[in-house]
Amino acid sequence: MALSRPGGRVRVAPVTAGDLPALTTATEASLQRITQWGPSGLDSLPTLVADQGQSRLTFLVHVHTSLRVAAAGHGIAARINLNSIVRGRGSTATLGYDAFDPYAGRGLLREGLALVVDHAFAREPDGLGLHRLEAGVQPGNERSALLLRSLGFQPEGFSPRLVWVPTLGDPADGWRDHDRFALTREDWPGSAHLPQVAYRAPVRRRIGCVVNGPEHSARDGVATRLAVELGVPVLRRAWLSDDVLFHVLAESPCGAVISGCFTDSDEAWARAGWTGAGYDLARVPEVRCALGEPGGEGERTAYRLGVGPRWEVRGELDDRELAALAVRIAAGQR
Repeated sequence: MALSRPGGRVRVAPVTAGDLPALTTATEASLQRITQWGPSGLDSLPTLVADQGQSRLTFLVHVHTSLRVAAAGHGIAARINLNSIVRGRGSTATLGYDAFDPYAGRGLLREGLALVVDHAFAREPDGLGLHRLEAGVQPGNERSALLLRSLGFQPEGFSPRLVWVPTLGDPADGWRDHDRFALTREDWPGSAHLPQVAYRAPVRRRIGCVVNGPEHSARDGVATRLAVELGVPVLRRAWLSDDVLFHVLAESPCGAVISGCFTDSDEAWARAGWTGAGYDLARVPEVRCALGEPGGEGERTAYRLGVGPRWEVRGELDDRELAALAVRIAAGQR
């Protein structure tokens, strides 16, 4: 099985035993660049072909004859791995790759990756029938991150100590942070139509909530800790004018926690502001921070907006209570 496109510059094919001498040469010639971000892969070459199977596939990107550099001693532009292949309900795989000198930097790896993505998402028996591809990139590896973005992969988050890469430093502390990227079949138009998805803006969930309460309640502390849990900024009514408050909310790509003292007379203003920012206030949770006992000062000076789902808090929350509250808030805004 070989993958190629009319007029293309590369041919992609599964690795074979006959490829190993050239693959060894290509890897050894590119060690300095490859090992900047991960292991060289040389130690796995003797068993690479035998390791191919249901959970792992390796493809080589062969340059067309007209582009071959005779002095290089090989015509392999890149190696692409599909690891941790899961079938059934998951239908996913993890993508890894290395570009080889002297062909790196010419867009050949990108062309080969696009063909592999075509094959991964194509329905069986013509392809693998996968639904999702994932890839991790260390934060400093800008070229790799932009390569994925050029193929339509979306950033999905940051994972500390995700992969063990001891070759980059002390083997006793080789766990490396990674930014995570992913692409699903629905978002892949095919390698012939890459401009449709290249560098498309990330799709992020917007989460908004109100933390309401009198000045001397736990309001500001709860708002700050909730914002950290939810990964959104805090907008304090005490710091922003009413117009600016909702203008900032509208511009936030991820939402916000709005903290302040809101009375029943604020409902119309709040409804207009949240609606203008693209939210349905009836679905925006309200966390009400009360003072003292029921019927005390907090009951008189801060009222529920009375629109969306709400929870009442008295005093500071412990870590479990805060985490549970954040989970409820996020679950209601999926």
